[in-house]
Amino acid sequence: MTSSRSGRTSSAASKAPQADELTTTDTPPAQPEEPQEPLRPRKRPNVFVRFTKRLGAQGARVILLAAIIGVSGMAIGYALGYPLRYVDYEASAAVSLDQSSLAGTIDVVNALVSPDDLGPGWKPGDETLGSFGVLGADVCGEVIETPTPLSAKEAAVWVDETNGARIISQALRVDRWKAAEEYVDDVADTLGECETFFREVNGDQVKVNSSDLDRDPPITDHVDRRYQSPDGVQDWSMMAVGDVIIAIQYLAATPPPEGFLDDLERSVLLRIAPAEFSPEGVDPAVQIPQLDDTGNPALTTTTAPGG
Repeated sequence: MTSSRSGRTSSAASKAPQADELTTTDTPPAQPEEPQEPLRPRKRPNVFVRFTKRLGAQGARVILLAAIIGVSGMAIGYALGYPLRYVDYEASAAVSLDQSSLAGTIDVVNALVSPDDLGPGWKPGDETLGSFGVLGADVCGEVIETPTPLSAKEAAVWVDETNGARIISQALRVDRWKAAEEYVDDVADTLGECETFFREVNGDQVKVNSSDLDRDPPITDHVDRRYQSPDGVQDWSMMAVGDVIIAIQYLAATPPPEGFLDDLERSVLLRIAPAEFSPEGVDPAVQIPQLDDTGNPALTTTTAPGG
């Protein structure tokens, strides 16, 4: 029994670790350290170089954007302008009068339509209709203030006995030639915004269509219009010559012959502003048809100084 226990003890003792093995570590021998380079101070980037690079990048973007806008603008401009190639631009034959030099030189009565301007078939009409012309009347239902008058509103009425057509001719001198121009401009501006309006006739509201006559005016300070309603047609024009406002109105069941209103206007302009409308200018002696105090035509001769 004793031998067996001692044998087990000896075997266990041989397996137990020795004291030296428990305290000893297997550490490899230390290696010599390699020499390290000394730390160099960090270089700060050049501010000017950095700004230049940034500016260059921004400049490139700006140039690219400008190029895109330029090309787009050219394309849009070409697209919008292409149809204008086919528009026929004709120089206007309208005469630009020296209004300041004409102011105070025009006889208001001479600015009315005379029998010589009309030709055969026209007779004097009812004088009371002279107050129903377009000069001073509402325009498309709107009131336009007439400039300060320096004369009575002269009027002449003519009737064509063949078809019942009537002409109302009016003329008025105002305080300033500029005021005459402005009045015609105000009428034109109002008409530009008017296509239809209503007027009262015998207690009834009658619709009136307003349209442009689509013709070349004789002078620049000029406006014209056509009023058409179930009652008939009114073709009229208004112009400023010096400090005189002139209105001519044609009323009938149907429009006048083509060029009729043009001929009346040019006849009046030739009489009151011959220097601008006479082919040869003013002769030393010019026969000018006028109306006497009773409204009848009278022929007078005006002789230029030295004639």
